[in-house]
This record gives sequence, C-alpha cells and structure tokens, in this order.
Amino acid sequence: MDIAAVGDIVEFEIESQDIGVITKVYERKNYISRQAPRIKGAGFRGERLEQIIAANVDQVFVIASANNPKFNNRFVDRAIVCCESSAVVPIIIINKIDIGDSEEIEFWKTLYEEIGYEVLLTSAAKVIGIDELKSKLKDKTSVFFWAIWRWQVFFIKRYRSFVKFKSRRNKRL
Repeated sequence: MDIAAVGDIVEFEIESQDIGVITKVYERKNYISRQAPRIKGAGFRGERLEQIIAANVDQVFVIASANNPKFNNRFVDRAIVCCESSAVVPIIIINKIDIGDSEEIEFWKTLYEEIGYEVLLTSAAKVIGIDELKSKLKDKTSVFFWAIWRWQVFFIKRYRSFVKFKSRRNKRL
C-alpha cells in the first residue's frame, strides 16, 4: 500500500475512539511532488526520493506578496515548474496589492498572463479580489503554495470560513 498523502481518497477502519487505520489508498488522478532533500530523503547510493505533497488536485494557487516581503518571481517560477511537471493548473495570486508598487504589480501580472497563466490580484487586509478567489475555489480541490511569512497565516485565517470540509466513509485526508 502507498503512503497516504493529503488529498488521497482512502478507506479506513476505526479501531477505537481515537484511533483509525487506513486500509486502502485509491489510485490518484494526479499528484504534486518534490525531490526530498539529500539529507533526509537519501536512498540507496545517494539518490533523492520523491515526496508527494498533495494528491487529486484540480488547481494550485501560488501566492506571492507584492510588497513586504518583495515579490519573489523565482519562488513563483519554481512553483509553476512543480505544477507543470504534475499536469496541475497553477493560478498566481499577487497579494498585498494595497501596499505594492502598481507598476511593478502590473509588470508581473502582464508577464505571467502573456505566457498563459491566470493571475489574481488580492489584498487580504483590504478584502480586494477575495470574491474572485472564492469563485475559483468552488467545487475544486485546491492547494495553496506560498513562501512562509506571517501575512499568509493572516490570509488563511481570515478566509478559512468559506472552506468547507466533507466527511464520508471514503475520505480525503
């Protein structure tokens, strides 16, 4: 049996009030993965093992800040490569547009749109672009990629109320 990943559809058995055991992992329609770091994921002869980040994904939102921290196109590009290699649709979110340089924001938006990517402009603090983001989430399994900074925690906390989790016998992790 494969190791279960976030998004997998599984069967499980409840063994006690607090313990359940996954008994089957269903075939994935797709998955997003990365190469494990050499230190922790090294296998035989030093090759790097694949780590599955998420499975059965419809789209990935790649979140980058327009300012504080400065927009990081290298992070966005790496995330796009990860999505493309997994045949998953990336959607770029440039957040903090309320405090970013409008010319720079427009430059990056235009650049990514011209090479075929959808770009959403948002401000979690000013609630700009959030309705459009909500509409993109409807009936989709979505993953959010972002560099770890404090503002993303705020973004997720503020808008988690419209994310619904369903429970059933064959569950998504």
